[in-house]
Amino acid sequence: MKHSIPATALFFICILLAAEAKAQAVNTGYLDISILIPPESQGSVDSFFVAVESDFDNAIKFALEDTLTLPAGNYELTFFQKYFVDVQFSATIIENKFSKYSIHAMRFTQPERQKYRSSFPRYFWKGSDFVFTDPDTEIFFKGENRGVGVTKLDSTGNKRIRINGLAYNGDRFSRTFKAKSEFQIFEMYYRPKKRKTYALSFVPGAAQIYKRQQTKGIILGAAFLGTAATAYYLNNTYQDEHSTYRSLRRKYYEETDPLKAFEMGNRAAQQLDEAKKTLRIRNYVLAGLSALYIYNVIDGLRKPEIGYRRTKLNFDPYLDFGGNVTSVNIKVTGRF
Repeated sequence: MKHSIPATALFFICILLAAEAKAQAVNTGYLDISILIPPESQGSVDSFFVAVESDFDNAIKFALEDTLTLPAGNYELTFFQKYFVDVQFSATIIENKFSKYSIHAMRFTQPERQKYRSSFPRYFWKGSDFVFTDPDTEIFFKGENRGVGVTKLDSTGNKRIRINGLAYNGDRFSRTFKAKSEFQIFEMYYRPKKRKTYALSFVPGAAQIYKRQQTKGIILGAAFLGTAATAYYLNNTYQDEHSTYRSLRRKYYEETDPLKAFEMGNRAAQQLDEAKKTLRIRNYVLAGLSALYIYNVIDGLRKPEIGYRRTKLNFDPYLDFGGNVTSVNIKVTGRF
């Protein structure tokens, strides 16, 4: 009796395993696929990868003539390989039957098109995006520290992703990016570009905001707009007053009554004085506006305390498949 219980349990376990294997076999179908490649590419590649339902993390290595075994159902398949255009198609797996397909693979003739038509980088780098920032800035994604300077992420299934940065001086900043189906590079540098700073220096307050001097930039921008609006208002007032003066002067010359002509002349003289006063104030405001603009340009051209960006990106995830990888970080050669 002591040995009958384990033997009985083993017997039932074997029955259950056999039944499960039979059920799986019944629900399984097969895709017999031949991948046809151009004659000039033959010999350079002997296999592809296939992602089932865009699951690139678990892509299956697939010979040029091979059979794919999947549970019965409808699937979206993506066949991909380095330097080849993705081949995507819908397939129906019929229970316990073979379905034959032939697909034609095309090699890229223009490398830049890989950025929109190749899924190999997503598989090779085990992610869908790279994030580049300053070499001394930490990168955070969903509250997790992902490294310094550069990291890779997986934004699959997201419409937008928010990435946070922690600069060397303790400043925190963030950027929101739109996730796409193709592999992407997100740049979220803390330091400004020198050339872009110089270009923005001619827009009041823009260079300061770009150099992360937000308060100064807002003040300069608001002061410039306010001063310009005041000058515009004064110029319109002067035009109205001077128009009134010309009208009074015309009536003065047309008036035949000496008393009325004298009164009209006094009114015209007063109106002219008011117009001249408004004109002087407008000119002072324009001079202040010019001085404010000159200061804005000079200050915009001044080197910021945080320095300029000196990173030179020499990495292309679509071409540099042999890049140096250390854990999640990728070493990028360049000037820092």
